[in-house]
Amino acid sequence: MPPTRQDNPRYYPPSLDEPHKLSIAVELKFLMRFLPKDGALHGMHSDLPLEVVDFIDTTRDVKSEEKAALWRYAFTGVADTIKSVSAQQAMTSYDIEDCGMQERDCWESQWVVKKSNSAEPAKHYPHCEEFLWVPVEVNSPKMAWTDPNTFAIMRSVMDAIQSRYNIVSNYTCEVHVHVGRMDGLPFSLVTLKKLAMLLWLAEPVLRKVKDPASPNFGHVYTWSSAAREHSRLAARLKDGKFSRHPCRPCDLGGFDRVLRRHLMKPTAKVSATHEALKLIASTQTHMQLGRLMSGDGRPYRRLGFNFSAFGGEDERARTNPRTVECRFLEGTIDQHIVLGWMQIFGKLVETASWNPSNEARFTQLVLGLLREQNRLPQDDAFARLMKQLGITFEIYYPVLAMISEFSRHKPKASSLKAKRVRRARVYP
Repeated sequence: MPPTRQDNPRYYPPSLDEPHKLSIAVELKFLMRFLPKDGALHGMHSDLPLEVVDFIDTTRDVKSEEKAALWRYAFTGVADTIKSVSAQQAMTSYDIEDCGMQERDCWESQWVVKKSNSAEPAKHYPHCEEFLWVPVEVNSPKMAWTDPNTFAIMRSVMDAIQSRYNIVSNYTCEVHVHVGRMDGLPFSLVTLKKLAMLLWLAEPVLRKVKDPASPNFGHVYTWSSAAREHSRLAARLKDGKFSRHPCRPCDLGGFDRVLRRHLMKPTAKVSATHEALKLIASTQTHMQLGRLMSGDGRPYRRLGFNFSAFGGEDERARTNPRTVECRFLEGTIDQHIVLGWMQIFGKLVETASWNPSNEARFTQLVLGLLREQNRLPQDDAFARLMKQLGITFEIYYPVLAMISEFSRHKPKASSLKAKRVRRARVYP
């Protein structure tokens, strides 16, 4: 049953978060390789010819002005390549600065090409020191989730960049997906509660896309840690003192009666998962929920599922578009994986969106995840979640294949522990 002003005015959204109102956008991070004027490949095989930079003689002692000129040249080239795709517009960070604009001014219609703060060459990359490396981030404008052209445009842009430039992706390069509303309004609080519940339950399955052997498995290079480990919600669950009191009816406005009955039922034994759902349901404002789903301290303010735009804890969060972000896919620019992952996250948000047509599917999905916690092998759990979301095999198979590959080469627990305790690097 949808909420009313009599239930609590804070639950009354400006309008339903229907699928046609949703937006999706992507951030792609990668490295571009160039050769200096005196460089040579020494017999290395490369799918694309490496471009020679004639104004830099060698990779040693590159002057700051030479580096700046290379970056501007590379960013401009990528932006021009994007503009070669029909009807697409792009600006570099240099263009934005020259025009006195802000990046957020481009959210509506412009792709943005800028420096990636995390991307750097892998330590053991062959002949690493012989290349000139440029760390690149490409941000799409928001696009309509239900527009059939959206993913065709994304594919065309990725094709154009990869066909033109010699680029590399590794564990320092992540793919970030943003979902919000096309009109720029925040999601209703009901939608945010449902999405927080769904992502909390699905996180162990979805984070299987992280390679256990990655040097970034413990988030040394990027900020995208697990909500179940580093959110304030996780911290509140650690003491194990769970309330046996059921949710209040006013906390569950917008949930269907089956799930309301489940969460309002008193029980003598309350699990951590059940308590997490109750704590999410009890939040009263967007800010309260955004902060509950974020962590303490800068490295944990933006977790793998990022609600910081609603928590408003820093200037970036207060001025950025009101989206929920998924930011832990790393080490790939394979368009089948990237586009599949975007559609998976978009479908999760659509399923959680406050919309009467979604209520039954959302409830079935939540109750199913509650029953299946840690009971299925990871491949089976992922495939089952995809089917419950209504995602076709063709879309999710590339992601599933990657998960299966990681599971075959999973390192020993002792080496994983060593990766987790390494101190995280700090980026803005």
